[in-house]
Amino acid sequence: MNRFFLFLPGALLLLAGCGGETKPTGTIQGKALFAGQPIATGKVVFRSPEGMGDDREATISAGAFKIENLPVGPQRVEVTGLKGITAKTKGNGQVVDVKSGNQDLELKLGT
Repeated sequence: MNRFFLFLPGALLLLAGCGGETKPTGTIQGKALFAGQPIATGKVVFRSPEGMGDDREATISAGAFKIENLPVGPQRVEVTGLKGITAKTKGNGQVVDVKSGNQDLELKLGT
């Protein structure tokens, strides 16, 4: 029984530390343009530059997109699902520094 009481405080401290910290996030909204024109439909994907972590994506509609709960820090931006836009398109794969709170972004893609 005495061993139980010796173990209990350590176990409670361990459990208290398991709550996890909430990491700061940001929201990015903006426009996606291809050759100066709004992209009608497509997706914008945010990835960590190292390829580690969760990918986040948003739908592009009439050139506009909004994505919430992005991890703060550098994120690689890619536009996908649109005919004519490939990974080699100028501006695709750029790295954006996501800040806490709201942020506006204009993606200018073109050949």
